[in-house]
Amino acid sequence: MSGHGVGCVMRRWGPVAALLICCAAAASTVGRSTETAPEPPAADRVFAREVLAQLVGLDTTAAHGTDAAARAVTARLTDAGFAASDVQVLAPPDQPTRANVVVRLRGRIGPRLSSLSGTSTWSKHRARHGPWSPSI
Repeated sequence: MSGHGVGCVMRRWGPVAALLICCAAAASTVGRSTETAPEPPAADRVFAREVLAQLVGLDTTAAHGTDAAARAVTARLTDAGFAASDVQVLAPPDQPTRANVVVRLRGRIGPRLSSLSGTSTWSKHRARHGPWSPSI
């Protein structure tokens, strides 16, 4: 990448990067502040809802595994411009349906940081139908 910082990442990786950054920012601020964060652009909100609806719509319970979700994320990343060689779906040989995605973000991010690594987990469990509250 020729530039450094979030602006360069956003121009190159677009909505997928926006979604990942928004999710990380939201997770890091949960329970810390009562201030309202600025709304992301409408197009980013629509895209994020589309991606989350796709992932929530997949049955990733233990009986079905996470392979379909991993493949959906892989397709989104390659559609956003990541090289196919930089996006891998990995699963243990003895549990091929328990897949994960590993993606490499190439580039230089400042003089001391030459790579970016992150991790995320997606857990989905069958829920009871009816009203939901945090105390359930």
